[in-house]
Amino acid sequence: PISKPIALALLPDVVRFLNAEANVVHSYAASCIEKLLLVKDEGARPRYTSSDISPFLLVLMTNVFSALQKPESEENQYVMKCIMRVLGVAEISREVALPCINGLTTVLNRVCENPKNPVFNHYLFESVAVLIRRASEKDPSLISAFEASLFPCLQFILARDINEFFPYAFQLLAQLVELTLVPDNYVEIFKILL
Repeated sequence: PISKPIALALLPDVVRFLNAEANVVHSYAASCIEKLLLVKDEGARPRYTSSDISPFLLVLMTNVFSALQKPESEENQYVMKCIMRVLGVAEISREVALPCINGLTTVLNRVCENPKNPVFNHYLFESVAVLIRRASEKDPSLISAFEASLFPCLQFILARDINEFFPYAFQLLAQLVELTLVPDNYVEIFKILL
């Protein structure tokens, strides 16, 4: 196993490889980051914490979303799983949360047009759920930004009967309802549901 000091010294280069044009290179870089964040030490404590990735978190998130725009990586499950794992570990500030929800919503709008990779879609929705949970714990004022980004897409899923996305849409709606009072936006979705 790679020791923590060596892995942390290599991590900025791995983050840089997320920008590689070659699908295999940025996929392996994403997988490497995701697997490192799963490593546990004695007592089942995570080896890598938010403080370990915070020095390059913004670059990391910029690069993973950039990788999703490369040819043949629009639905790269390794990159999306990396996003999910990083969001589960990182300290999510407003500066990270807003670009992330915009990036995730852009991807979600794209896959709603033609859902074809269920593994990618699962990690996508889990990433959104993790982002909402972790960011709203720290800054509840972000909930309105999440709602503004997600509601058009969730309404599209429900109105167009995208059945494979129903459980995820309901999960996100339930999560948002638990975090806020029920405003008019939810009433509009309830009309569609009923």
